[in-house]
This record gives sequence, C-alpha cells and structure tokens, in this order.
Amino acid sequence: MVILATKKHNHFYDGIFYSWFSYADSGRRVVSNSVDKFGLAWSVSPVVMGLTVVAFATGAPELAISLQAAAEGKPDLVLGNILGSNIANILLILGIAGLVRPLKITNRIIKIDVPVVIGASVLLFCAGQGWFSYAH
Repeated sequence: MVILATKKHNHFYDGIFYSWFSYADSGRRVVSNSVDKFGLAWSVSPVVMGLTVVAFATGAPELAISLQAAAEGKPDLVLGNILGSNIANILLILGIAGLVRPLKITNRIIKIDVPVVIGASVLLFCAGQGWFSYAH
C-alpha cells in the first residue's frame, strides 16, 4: 500500500498571483490605450505604434545589458548579446509564425532583405574579429 503525503495548498500565493496578474493586465490596458492615443494624435497607424512599443519593450533589457557590458569593457558580451538576440528573434519568431500560418515570401525579400541581413551579419562578424582597425 502506497500512501501519498499531500501538502495543504496555500491560497495566499494564489491571491498574490491573481493580484499580480490583475495589475499587469491593468498596466497593459493603460499602455495600449496611451499608445493608441499617441498614434492617433500623430497620425500614425495603431499597428505601427504597437509594433514600436513591442520592439522597444523586447529590446530594452538587451540594451541595458549591452550598455552595462560596454561600460565594464566587455565588448565580447555586447557582440554576443546583439548577435544572439537577433538570431533568436529571426529564427524563433519567424519559425513560430511560419508554423502557425505559411509566410509569403516576395521577390523583394529574396533580392533585397536577405542579402542586406547577410551583409550586415558578415560586417558585424568581421568587426567582432577585429579585422577593421582604426589604428594608422
């Protein structure tokens, strides 16, 4: 016979979780409404405003880490953070979006966007290796 010991559930933590969730949802609503108002005042599409806020919100922690690493003289950490976040954003977001709904690939993406991204990546890699020097 197996007896399973059960621990009494603490509802206090449930209350904290639901309170936090409620505050987070309220904050989301305030930010969303404010962004919409700014967008309308500046004649900018709500989609563009929303994407800008999302881009800033997801990039702000990486910016903070990169600025701290740069201040501490750790260029490898800055470069790794930039490359890692870009690779993760491109592969994970596009991969998940492609799983949900097939992506339309236009000629512009193939002829312009992909070569620019590859070229920028190569230049950043070369700069990270120290192949470009300011010393005369």
